[in-house]
Amino acid sequence: MNDLLPIWKPLHITSYDVIRKIKSFNNKSKLGHCGTLDPFASGVLLVCTGDNTKNITNYMLMKKVYQAKIKLHEETDTLDNTGLIIRSRYKKINISKNNIKKSIDKIVGTNVDQIPPYFCAKKFHGLKMYEYARNNVFIRKKPSKVDIYSIDIVDYSDKYIKINVECGKGVYIRSIARDLALNLNTYGHLTELTRLKIGTYDYSNCLKYEDLENACT
Repeated sequence: MNDLLPIWKPLHITSYDVIRKIKSFNNKSKLGHCGTLDPFASGVLLVCTGDNTKNITNYMLMKKVYQAKIKLHEETDTLDNTGLIIRSRYKKINISKNNIKKSIDKIVGTNVDQIPPYFCAKKFHGLKMYEYARNNVFIRKKPSKVDIYSIDIVDYSDKYIKINVECGKGVYIRSIARDLALNLNTYGHLTELTRLKIGTYDYSNCLKYEDLENACT
């Protein structure tokens, strides 16, 4: 195989679980994915095979679209629902569509600053940041420059906000959840995340996880 496999990753498995499954059907080809999806997230995962692994960087530059559900008033150490609550603020605040839009305007743009989560794969003195965080050493990394092209409100209440995010490479949706909530004078973390699209690949033209054997043999 020297190909690109667009796969719809289900919940509760890792991106490497997908790679492992493909290897079980065809272990002769080099494999690599174009951007990790956490186990609590689902959606488009691009896997390069054979000589096409040389093009992984190019695929990672394609625009992505995510749908995210943010639980308000609580922040976890991982910034998602797999972590421990480290901050909370339950006092009543004005969660209106207008205020959410004002909060969004503060974090959307090209070449904007975004602080990575404590639990991420960025390196600090040779170790990945999540390796420090797992040992209760929380490093606040300098902001990275990222492109967040748009954030659209899908639904909201006084307890959660659901958004669609179009962005470029290196954007942490968990950081968007944190920053959006902070701009509303509260805390927040992700409870749901789906990568709806990478470039032209979406649910309609992705391989289903259960169909990988037929595609890879």
